[in-house]
Amino acid sequence: MSDSKPLSFKIESTFPLNFILVGLVGIAGGLVLTLEGPIVIGIPVLLISAAVVTTQRGTSINTEKRFIKRFTSVLGLKVGKKESYDNIHELRIKEQKMSQTMNSRGSSTTIRYTMYNAYLITDDDSILLGGNKKKDKVVKRMTKAADNLGVPLVVE
Repeated sequence: MSDSKPLSFKIESTFPLNFILVGLVGIAGGLVLTLEGPIVIGIPVLLISAAVVTTQRGTSINTEKRFIKRFTSVLGLKVGKKESYDNIHELRIKEQKMSQTMNSRGSSTTIRYTMYNAYLITDDDSILLGGNKKKDKVVKRMTKAADNLGVPLVVE
């Protein structure tokens, strides 16, 4: 069906943007402390900050061994549980209407947008593989994945 290399989909960062920005500042501070200050404080600050910046969730599919692994990647190391599957039926892209309301000093603004999420449909599960606001980006990536998996791509 495909070569021995598993397909990997990074879904999202585990931490919100403000934590990631603080993590970037922590990396810079950790480097300065490691080089100029007490190394005992610098290295832990550096490692914790790097972990915050690099932590992501995702899914990996190995078609040869027929398992799906939902993982959390920390500092490049993927940790997660493998689940075997019988059949992958299709990759499906679904359009989802989203909204976000922001409040500020007595007024509020609602932003509406469309998100295109890709799901892997198996015999007993529907697994989110990722999404984007731009439909063409999701379709392009999932077309390649569907070809590798040998399943149809359904765009709703």
